[in-house]
Amino acid sequence: MKVLFTCVGKSDPLTIFINEKVYDAAFLHIARKFQPEKIYFYMSQEICELDDLDNRYEKSIKLLNQHLNTNIEIHKEKRPNLIEVQRFDEFYDDFETIIKQILDENGKSVEILCNVSSGTPAMKATLQILASLSKYKIIPIQVTDPTKGKSNIVRLEGYDLDFYWELNEDNHNYEDRTYLSKNNKFNFKIQKELMINLINSYDYEAAYNLASNYKHRIDKGLLNLLKFALNRYKLDSEVILNDYNRFLLPYQEDDKAKLFEYGLLLKLKKEKGEIVDFLRGLTPFLYTVCQWILVKKFDLDLTKYCDIDDKGIMHLTRKKLEVNNEGKAILKILDNSFKGYRNSFLSEKQMLTILYEKLDDDSELCLGLRVLDNLRKKKRNIASHQITCIREDNLISDLNKSMDDYIDAIKTVLFCLGFDTQNNWDSYEKMNKKIIQQLNTLR
Repeated sequence: MKVLFTCVGKSDPLTIFINEKVYDAAFLHIARKFQPEKIYFYMSQEICELDDLDNRYEKSIKLLNQHLNTNIEIHKEKRPNLIEVQRFDEFYDDFETIIKQILDENGKSVEILCNVSSGTPAMKATLQILASLSKYKIIPIQVTDPTKGKSNIVRLEGYDLDFYWELNEDNHNYEDRTYLSKNNKFNFKIQKELMINLINSYDYEAAYNLASNYKHRIDKGLLNLLKFALNRYKLDSEVILNDYNRFLLPYQEDDKAKLFEYGLLLKLKKEKGEIVDFLRGLTPFLYTVCQWILVKKFDLDLTKYCDIDDKGIMHLTRKKLEVNNEGKAILKILDNSFKGYRNSFLSEKQMLTILYEKLDDDSELCLGLRVLDNLRKKKRNIASHQITCIREDNLISDLNKSMDDYIDAIKTVLFCLGFDTQNNWDSYEKMNKKIIQQLNTLR
């Protein structure tokens, strides 16, 4: 749906030149071109007086309706006390109120055409600014002089509209003189650049919230894509694995997707400089990886040797380990490492102990696990139990390794488990590129 919001100038509705040529003035020409369902006239004291004199503005639209077989509705916003028409401050709040009224009456998706060729310079500038800053679809339109400035306008206090209507050149030799001002794109362009920066910084929540403010200008598919990116970053696998955009995920099987997406998230934590969050996230990663290796590589499911307490926590117990030869072999490894194993909740500690015994010491998988395990032992408790800031310099000085070394270790472990890290390690960057490509198509 289209509506036209227009200030009314003294040259409206028909412009009469000294060469006796008559043409549409601005609002009439816009109405002829775009045929909006409604027109909202904004009238100062002087225009109200002319309107009361002969109803020329409403009458001109009725003549246009007859000519085009349209049914444009008329709404008059009269301001009989508005005298200081050159003052910018007189209009901004009033125009905002009328725009809100138009949205309330016609729905938030309405396309609002704004005539920025009628009225005083202050009125026209105010409408340009409102269009530029609005999150709704407000389009400023200019109308060029049909004589290109070669002829002067005749000012008449009153005139026979029916007579001049018959002489109107636009009724007989119509030539489109409207021009869609590009200034309304200025603010949206700024917001697009901000969205792109947020996406490249992996701040999908801020990007989605910003885009949601422009949902009447942004394609629903793009908003859904941003929401998908946000849910992906939140590791909401139940949602993203059933989302239309799931083709952007390297893996769509539940267990593979959860593990690989978690590894990618740790990589993003490093990219964003969130080292404390990276350290806190390391233990769940190691826990899941260890379970994966034990089950997939050694066909060993430790959960069958566990008791589950009333909180759902699994405890690896001596009693259950002693029931068969496999369990006894595991218990022997744990006894040697812990100097007599005592029942404890199942954690990455027991699983890593078992894996170190089963894996070749110089294998890439074992070396990668040891690098991550050493970081967990030295820094994870500090990150989890203290209010602290950990910088990469601390890791380099204390452990002689950088964040890149730890990301490489995660990548190596996943590669050893059969994940295609060569082609999928930049999966988020590929997703970002797709989002940004769609953003750049918006005008």
